[in-house]
Amino acid sequence: MTTVKEMMTDKLLTISKDATLQDAAEIMKGKKIGSLLVQKTKGFAGIITEMDIVQKCIARELPPESTKVEEAMSMPLLSIKADCSILEATDLMMERFVRHLAVTEKKEVIGIISIRDVLQSEELPWVSVRRLMSSTIFMVARAANISEAAQLMRHNNIGSLLVSGRRRNARTEPFFTGGGKEITGILTETDIVRKVVAVGLNPLTTTAEKVMTRSLTVINTWKRAAKACDVMAQKRIRHLPVTEKGQKIIGMLSIRDLINPLYYAHGGPMDEELYSR
Repeated sequence: MTTVKEMMTDKLLTISKDATLQDAAEIMKGKKIGSLLVQKTKGFAGIITEMDIVQKCIARELPPESTKVEEAMSMPLLSIKADCSILEATDLMMERFVRHLAVTEKKEVIGIISIRDVLQSEELPWVSVRRLMSSTIFMVARAANISEAAQLMRHNNIGSLLVSGRRRNARTEPFFTGGGKEITGILTETDIVRKVVAVGLNPLTTTAEKVMTRSLTVINTWKRAAKACDVMAQKRIRHLPVTEKGQKIIGMLSIRDLINPLYYAHGGPMDEELYSR
């Protein structure tokens, strides 16, 4: 069975607990990553993630240019031993609702493993996107500011929002939700961290439309979970709108949704609904 050490990233990217969240966002943008280990005198104090920055800073209308990393980081640092199996990492991620784990060997951190690493290491059980997706679609108006969007993400504990509103200079057929609202793009935690916080834009005056991802990557409801996993890996994204009958969006699929069947198939508490729909 595949071990955590075989799939982890051994290049540790770190930041001081005294650095600002804008400093952290700049590193995340430059390195195209979603987390940093937070240093202390000996070892690591915790981890700072995109979700931490969005939910604990932007949603609370705190200034990222002066808010310290230690004020928003997740602590203590969750870890797993290097010789543990990928499935054990899956269990821990699901139970603690995290996307990253530090990897230890002889009580020292030697790497980090992400939910994406887990998904790339194991073949997903056969299950359709329809059975994994969330049918609840959260949206934000294109004129809403980034702080408002972050508050919505925090309240619903989600990492993306579809952006509603009529597109300008549209060259392709638009996407719609079941309620008939036109979708002009998607706003993610990554968009907020890299396009707002990292470059010093004001979340209170920057609109969702300005920093959203305009080109939607979608997946059809009848596709297999493994296909969705491949698309996310190729595009380096964590959220996919799910379509049915052409341009109609009927749900959302996150990278966390994809790990569910792997978890249940190897001993996690069974979600009866997952296999009965």
